Amino acid sequence: MDLSHRSHLLAVCHSMAWRDIASSWKGIGNYPLGIHQKQFLRNHLFCGLEARLWLIRNACVFIYRWPNNQLRFFLADSSGHLYECSEGASFYRYFPFIEPTAEGFSFHYHNYKVAQISDTILWMPQNSNYSHFMCDYYAPAIAAKLSAPSHVNGAQLLTVQNWEPWQQELIQSLGLGILPLEKIMPGELVLARINKVVLPVIEHPNHSQHILRHWFAGIYTSASGSLDLCDCPVIYMTRSGPSSMRIRNTRDIEALVEGVGGVCVDPSTLSFEQKLKTFQSSKILIGDGSATINAALFMHGDSHLIALTDPLSLANDDFLLGGFPYLDSISERTSFVIGTNAKPLDGSPLSSAIYPLSVIRRLIKIHSC
Repeated sequence: MDLSHRSHLLAVCHSMAWRDIASSWKGIGNYPLGIHQKQFLRNHLFCGLEARLWLIRNACVFIYRWPNNQLRFFLADSSGHLYECSEGASFYRYFPFIEPTAEGFSFHYHNYKVAQISDTILWMPQNSNYSHFMCDYYAPAIAAKLSAPSHVNGAQLLTVQNWEPWQQELIQSLGLGILPLEKIMPGELVLARINKVVLPVIEHPNHSQHILRHWFAGIYTSASGSLDLCDCPVIYMTRSGPSSMRIRNTRDIEALVEGVGGVCVDPSTLSFEQKLKTFQSSKILIGDGSATINAALFMHGDSHLIALTDPLSLANDDFLLGGFPYLDSISERTSFVIGTNAKPLDGSPLSSAIYPLSVIRRLIKIHSC
């Protein structure tokens, strides 16, 4: 993301350690990908080794609520030109008010409400996607808060609806204020014209996860909120809601895990304090999707992740950067189990699949030794 010609650099907040890059470089060899895809991801490791804090004056924030009630925030300059990365181009086709231009992408829409905001806003938009919120928004905010507090203190978060309970816990740990906007109805677009936006940027999830691990270890260093699962050999991180449909034989996996003395835990039911203590207590973690982010953030340095991998993600280039880099930080300690008999999910690029129990059982045996 090139911000140099449309914003002012306030600070360089954090630099990636070379030992962490070397570990990820080696671990990418474990990915179930072709040689050219792996090399592409290795090169991508060197994209944006620093966390940077930018100031954008006279910014535009477009906020759209999907008919299914989900929110999407877009950051643009005063002329409507998006600041987002070109890697997201394939997703813009779902937004009829975004059009490609010679410089990238711009808004071309006239039917929207306008809100004028004179306060300074910290860019941390409301996003219910666990992986993206943690790595793309929360981790950069931490880096800015720790390294350039004078630029962050006093800034507020733009808020359209109540934050998720797990997000409220994170916001409180940063001591950030809330600036509420009027309610946005499904299918409605709102433009917020903002005097100043403070934009923290980290361009690689690998970098974000190292920041997050140190942050959680620091604020929960004396925590005692585990689920008393010490010496538990295996934890299967289950999913709730629509995400649970991605694993069709989840009951069979639960039975397998419980049969070897393990337990099944839904990470969404745990506080971050509980996640840190609980997932560090197990030698093996099993999960898919955002559940694997919990492993990346909280599992012990000697633990192993069995990642249940959607077969459709291997054939979709969007997931090359939008999925695999979120595991780079623990790729050396990850085994991948590819789903079978995939069935596409309505309205999603992902599928519902069956994961072979024999492979999972074998990997549990190997990594329990």
